[in-house]
Amino acid sequence: MSQNSRSHQDHIIDYLEEIKEKLVNDFQHMINTVGHTANALSDKVSWVGSLSRAAGMTVEKGHDFFQHSYESTRKAARNAWKNFPPLNWFGYGVAALNFIPLIILISFLICTSALVLFVSGAGILLAEGFFLGIGSLFFIPTVAVLTVSATSTASFIVFCWSIYKLGIYFLCNIDSVKREIQLNAKRAYQQGIQTEE
Repeated sequence: MSQNSRSHQDHIIDYLEEIKEKLVNDFQHMINTVGHTANALSDKVSWVGSLSRAAGMTVEKGHDFFQHSYESTRKAARNAWKNFPPLNWFGYGVAALNFIPLIILISFLICTSALVLFVSGAGILLAEGFFLGIGSLFFIPTVAVLTVSATSTASFIVFCWSIYKLGIYFLCNIDSVKREIQLNAKRAYQQGIQTEE
């Protein structure tokens, strides 16, 4: 029996050793996988960071390019305006000849906008008034019926309550009169008995 239990213990110890080795191998594999994943994520994060820096540099270069182009074009236009009189004459001539048509166009736009806004505003007000009127055809009678029914119900309840209170008052008074009559009868009876004696 001792030999049998010893082999059984050896078998259990071997089994536990196998489980221990499997667990150590599984944990080692898991640690390696997590390390590889972390390295891959680190590479991707650094790639995104470098992409972000590249995009920022591109925007900065584009801004510098357009700023430089704008300033050089502005200087060239100002120089041409000051040093080339036909361009100056052309600009003032175009402005003078287009002044009146521009005034007419702007006034036309203002007048037509005002007309359109007036007509659409009037239409909206008429439509709202129409629907308000249609709604009032149903709303006002409903309110009137509900007001009359609420007033009549409240009046009826107040009337019933008043009658109830009045009845209680009369019943209490009748009871006190009855007691007073009984009391007077009792006194009269006692006085009658006393006078007989």
